[in-house]
Amino acid sequence: MENGHVIKMRVMPRGQLETASLILCSVLVMVLLVKVNDERRLEPRYIKYRDSTQGSTDERSYWEGNDVMEALNVNPGFYIKDNSASLRPDIASKERSKELKPNQSEYTNFPDFPRSIPNVYLHNITLSNYRNPLPTFLHNPKSGGTTLKKCLMTISEKENKKLIPFMTTDNRLDIEVGLLSGVYNWKSVDLAAGSVSMGICQNIDTPRRRCAYYTIVREPYDRIISHYFFCKGGGVTSLPCHNKTIEEYVMDVGSLFFRQLLFQVRCVRRRPEKTVEYRCFRNLSAENIEDIDELTNYLVGKLESFFAVIGLTEEYDTSLVLFQDVFKFQFYDDCRGLKFNTAPIASSNSAVKQRHELEKAEVKKRLLANEEIRRVLRPDVLLYEKAKEIFQQQKQLYMSKRGVDNM
Repeated sequence: MENGHVIKMRVMPRGQLETASLILCSVLVMVLLVKVNDERRLEPRYIKYRDSTQGSTDERSYWEGNDVMEALNVNPGFYIKDNSASLRPDIASKERSKELKPNQSEYTNFPDFPRSIPNVYLHNITLSNYRNPLPTFLHNPKSGGTTLKKCLMTISEKENKKLIPFMTTDNRLDIEVGLLSGVYNWKSVDLAAGSVSMGICQNIDTPRRRCAYYTIVREPYDRIISHYFFCKGGGVTSLPCHNKTIEEYVMDVGSLFFRQLLFQVRCVRRRPEKTVEYRCFRNLSAENIEDIDELTNYLVGKLESFFAVIGLTEEYDTSLVLFQDVFKFQFYDDCRGLKFNTAPIASSNSAVKQRHELEKAEVKKRLLANEEIRRVLRPDVLLYEKAKEIFQQQKQLYMSKRGVDNM
């Protein structure tokens, strides 16, 4: 009773009270699950491999790599926890890990770069038809990429073009966050390059831009042998070579170009109260894909869609001519004849050079005779053969356009 009035209180029946409690608990559990799931998006993912000889499944983290950074910024990408080649055909099953759903594309989880500009020669494209496309170089180590990196710095200085920091696994996430948050003016960036540069145009929408990717590739056996001898000669590489045979080194490194095409970055916008607005993390678009041959064939078929122009180490100056023709920067005029990142103890003595070349030839013959090595490098070999085919088509179309018979 209050002020002479009787206050009647309605007591909720026991059954309704229990129902309300269950609903409240369910809501709290759902909120907790959403939070946990959001945090898991930022954790390392795992790739499952099935050893066809043992019938066992091995889960290996691929979000490892900060401990194997290359000091000279030519890190080829990510490495798995035990520092062996993460995507090796010899440990991949020929069967898919799960059935596809009805109407699901066979390649749903395979890497794709929808904002890439396809090959300008093969598709008869002019870059000026696109609004502010971003020339983006993918550096494949020991393929002439460090020389091209120096070339880009020269172009940046002479032509007053803004070149963002060279992208490696050590800084790619920071660069992505910087572009999203405005630390770098995305609209004014003129040039991009790096060993993990694929997908740089995918996450940024203000303004939305398309990437004109380009790269220089090298015959895979020559590339890996050069990488090994460069390391043995004192050069800094992302994986150590000391006390390793060339065979062991190849097994550790694997198919580099193949893995570079799988590297992607995912970014999430954080809650308003967070100090950092965005958080980015490394991701592998082909997660849980076990059939490496299938994935390789897919990437081979996508090369002319991913890259606006492709160069070859074996025809370096011609590659510069094509780059200059496509991007209208002075690649050939300013950079032909440049050569950087050779072995630190390389001799100028012709006899010594000849002996080194003979040694490399013997090593290559030995690697080609090794069935396990052939399986490991098969993805890069197939990608290189397709890249070489595309290069020759580009070259012929360029000569036809210019009315010349040879280059």
